[in-house]
Amino acid sequence: MPGASVPPNGWKWLHEGETIEVEVAASEDAPAVWVTAEVLTVRIDGSFQARIVLPDGSDQWDDWFSWQEEGSDWRRRAKRVRVDKAPIGSLLADEIDLKLWAGASAAGWTVIRKTCGNYRYVSPSGAVYTSRSAVDEAKAEVYEVKDDVEADAEQAKDDVEAEAKPSKKGEKKEKKGKAKKTADLTVPEQPPPRQPPQLPPPGGGPPMSGAPPPPNGWKWLHEGETIEVEVAASEDAPAVWVTAEVLIALIDGSFQARIVLPDGSDQWDDWFSWQEEGSDWRRRAKREAPEEAPEGFRYATCPRLETDEDYRKLVGRKVLVAHERKKNLEPNWYMGRIKLFGVSAAWKKTCPSANFIIKYSKTETGNALDGDSAIELATHNYGVDEWWLLLDPLLPEE
Repeated sequence: MPGASVPPNGWKWLHEGETIEVEVAASEDAPAVWVTAEVLTVRIDGSFQARIVLPDGSDQWDDWFSWQEEGSDWRRRAKRVRVDKAPIGSLLADEIDLKLWAGASAAGWTVIRKTCGNYRYVSPSGAVYTSRSAVDEAKAEVYEVKDDVEADAEQAKDDVEAEAKPSKKGEKKEKKGKAKKTADLTVPEQPPPRQPPQLPPPGGGPPMSGAPPPPNGWKWLHEGETIEVEVAASEDAPAVWVTAEVLIALIDGSFQARIVLPDGSDQWDDWFSWQEEGSDWRRRAKREAPEEAPEGFRYATCPRLETDEDYRKLVGRKVLVAHERKKNLEPNWYMGRIKLFGVSAAWKKTCPSANFIIKYSKTETGNALDGDSAIELATHNYGVDEWWLLLDPLLPEE
């Protein structure tokens, strides 16, 4: 939209990949309804292009909008306020004392609230504990050591006082052949306490600045990759593993992920470190693809996927996809056909990073799958030990 005026100061700019809602009418007689759309391109004059996908996935198209049309032709998605969940980050001093014991905050303890009832307890020395019982054990050990130190100091003080007393008449101060014992009450210089890791507010910076990088051989995560994080609905509820999409990956191994509840009722962003793998987050379990491709096919090399046109070229091709164990479905690799590039918001509830729809048939999956499924197809998750493989038909001479 050349010549359009720029947005006023204070107007909140859209971002590529952001989800909005646009008003769509199926026909002139049908009432207009609001459907989700993904922002594709944003110009400096506030105009932007968005991809509109009908809720049933039957059609999609791209269209341009201006900032002036906000509220009439398009609108921002209403954000759900999570009133039932406490904010993520470090607790206040009185909250720390309530969570631990009176005076814990003054003693240097820090309590960090993570996702949905998960807490991290950081001691004054910087040691991190994941449960209250571990904190109590650490506290008991500290007081036991403290008692021993105080007893040693008291004994040393008595020894000094004894040496300082005047000797009785005729009694030598030192016994011949024995060195005089003196207590060294000098307090050794202690290193400054390590600052505990601080979690930022949602959407802020990484959780721990200066954290050590991952060791050699650690497999780096990619933006858009799907992982699983441990979430508890409350302190009393058991923790469960739910899927999350990696949004930002930093060079120290920390990353931000978007967590979506299975029923789609809520979502939020949180930061994780590489050290928390296996406790707070884990990689999705995969199994290697069969050594031989399905009959009549061979495995194709990883395609180049840099532009939308590269992705669209995959539509119609056969593919082998890894599936995890689900109700009435054994974990295995199943063959399907790439049906559609671009998925609706409804499909993204089942797979937040999905960009394709795969069509399965009972014939090709041994009655295991039938119908459509959303999945992410990208170069970073392609391979025999990853999530998908393209299939090329064998030539007659093969």
